[in-house]
This record gives sequence, structure tokens and C-alpha cells, in this order.
Amino acid sequence: MTKKNIISVLLIFISISLNAQYKSLFLSGVGMYKDGYYNSALKKFNASATCSDASVEDLAEINKWITKCKKWIVIFDKLKAANIEYNYSTYNGKTIWVEFNNENIAKLPDLILYLNCFDNVTLLLLYLNLTKLPKEIGNLTNLRFLAINGNNLQSLPKEIFSLKRIRLEDWEEMGEQLAENKNFKQALNCFLKITKQYTNEHNQDYYRSFDHAYGYAGWCYKNLGDTVNALLYFNKSFEINPNNHATLIELDNLYYKMNDYIKCIEITKKEIELKPTVRAYLILGRSYSILKNYNKAISTFKEALLFDKNAYFYGGLSYNYLFVNKPIEAIKSAKQTLDLEPKFISVYTNLALAYVLNNEFDKAKTIYLHWKDKQDQEGRNFKKMFLEDIQMLESVGIIHSDFEKVREILK
Repeated sequence: MTKKNIISVLLIFISISLNAQYKSLFLSGVGMYKDGYYNSALKKFNASATCSDASVEDLAEINKWITKCKKWIVIFDKLKAANIEYNYSTYNGKTIWVEFNNENIAKLPDLILYLNCFDNVTLLLLYLNLTKLPKEIGNLTNLRFLAINGNNLQSLPKEIFSLKRIRLEDWEEMGEQLAENKNFKQALNCFLKITKQYTNEHNQDYYRSFDHAYGYAGWCYKNLGDTVNALLYFNKSFEINPNNHATLIELDNLYYKMNDYIKCIEITKKEIELKPTVRAYLILGRSYSILKNYNKAISTFKEALLFDKNAYFYGGLSYNYLFVNKPIEAIKSAKQTLDLEPKFISVYTNLALAYVLNNEFDKAKTIYLHWKDKQDQEGRNFKKMFLEDIQMLESVGIIHSDFEKVREILK
């Protein structure tokens, strides 16, 4: 090989080596950028730009990467300057978790522009006792998680409701805090954000509290005076989860107040089967009584007494025994009521009538004279109750000659 050929080969070798050095630096910079190491990537790109064999096209491409690196360096410098705690990942797009505290929460609005550069943003605003959120959060289009546990939200800026990507759990937490502070209108809007997603089967797979959201929406409607929608959402909650005790309570309360005692009985039976309570037994017994199914009311209160020796159950028994003309049982139950709870003085209406039916008018007269001008523990007028109970008995065909004597006493 001639000297000239040797020189040519050496020049080719040097050229290949230099080109390999440029490619190596550039590709190394790209890898560091994708992994989120922007300062290191910037050094690699700057170094690759000094390689003598980099073409004009190569330099243009390098400058694009340098610009992107500088952009992210500025963003992270802003976060550091604000003394913000954060974690950053490039595993599934550019994802950042940012945690604020009481000392730097005021800086959040100024950082929205920079946070919007990320593909996925998580805001951690935990236990800051916030009563409202900065409206600028509504401009965080890539916000995926909004953790606000431990706050005391009383209202939300309207901009927050424009968020489209945050978790259903985040709407739930905001809704619960608002409802607790009686902001039922905005709380309802939060829960409706959840219920509108129920038909999406994917959401049903990962979000397991749709019954809870429907129940809370029903509760908000109830407090806003919309009984129709309250029933609609409570029933949907019940359909999703028939074992949701809180929903059953709301349903039987509504049906009872709406005088739909048949439906109330149906729901309350399910409630007692799931979790018996004094309240549930009282509603069930009273519903039967209002429907004039006095024997069912009596059996209900007897069953209730096996659950709890409660004065109100004995009171319910004493009242319903009157309507099946069993005054001795009514007297006994009324006395048991007063033994357990002397302040439950309304039961004297039952006791007095039972004495009348049992032909013990003098004992009844003593009660009527003592209580006729007084009020019971709930502020109701005894005279009015005495007369109404006599009228109720007469309406079901229970008549006694001494009823007129009682009316004379009460004049």
C-alpha cells in the first residue's frame, strides 16, 4: 500500500470516529432527556454540537433538543425556588406529584402555567384546613389527582368544575366536605360528576362506591327540598347495593314523611334484617299502626323488646293494645313505659283510656284532671290528645259509655 493510500484510509477512519462520537453524544442526550435528566442531557447536546462533522441539519436538530432541555430546567428551577416538594417520573408520560403546605400554598396560582407543561399532575393539598381552593386549579388541564383530605371546604370556585380528568374519588372527597358544611348545591354537583360515569363499565370496575355517591346525591337533593330526585337517587343507591344501611335509613324516613307507609314497611323490614335498631323498629311499628294493622304493630313491638327493653316499645304496645280492645295489656305496657322512662308522660293518654275501657273510670278521671291543662314531653296539648284518641277508637268501632264522661271532664 502506498503512502498516499495509507493517509486516505486514516482520514476515513478519523472521519468515522468523529461521526461516531457525535452520534454517541446525541443519542446519549436523547436518552437522558427521556429519563428526565435535563441538565445532563443539555451537556450532551452542547457537546454534540461541537463535533466537527455535525451537519447543518444535525445542528438544527440539536438546537431543538437544547431548547426543550432549557424549558424543563426553567420549570424545575421555578418549583425549587417556590420550595415545593415534588416527585417526577417519565414512566407514563411526564408525571409530577406536587405537595403544598401552609407556607407555600399561596404560590400555587403562579405555578399553574409551569405545571400545565406536564402530561399528568397530582396535587397534594393534605390537612391544610382549607375552606376553599384556588380558582386557578381549574386551569390545570392535565390534573389527574387532587388529594384534599383533611381540609374543610365550604365552597368551590366554579372553575374547579371544569376539570375533566381528576379521579372520581376526588369529586367524592370534595362533595363530602361541602355537604358536611351544608353547601348542598355544590356538593350535589360533585356527586353528579360521579353518577354520570356509572354507565361506564370500566369505571364500575375501579370505582366501587357508586352506591355511596348516589346516596349522597339523594341526601343533597333531600336537603335542597327536591323529594322526587332524592327518592330517585336513594333508590338507585339501593339498587346498586341493597345492603347500604345509610341509604335504607334515608328511604324509610322519606317514605314515612310522604305517608307511603306500605313502601316504608318494605324498606324498614330490609333495614331490620340487615341491622336492627330502635329507630327502625319504631318506624315499622308506627307504620303498621297508622295503617290500622294493630296486631302487626303489636307483634313488631314485641319483637323489638327482644332486641332492646325500650320505653318507646312499651309505649307502642300500650297504644296498639287499645285498638284491639285489650285494656289490661295496655295498662301493663303503659306502666312498664313509665317505670323505664318517667319523663315519657305522653303515655298517660294510653293509660287513661285503658282504665276507661277496663271500667276503672275513677283512675282514668284522676289522670284526665291532672294532665288536661298540661303539655307532654314534646310540647303537645294533653287535652287535645285525649280527645283525639277517643275519636280514633270510635272510628274503628271501639265504643264505651264513659267516653262522654271523659269529654265532660275535658270541657
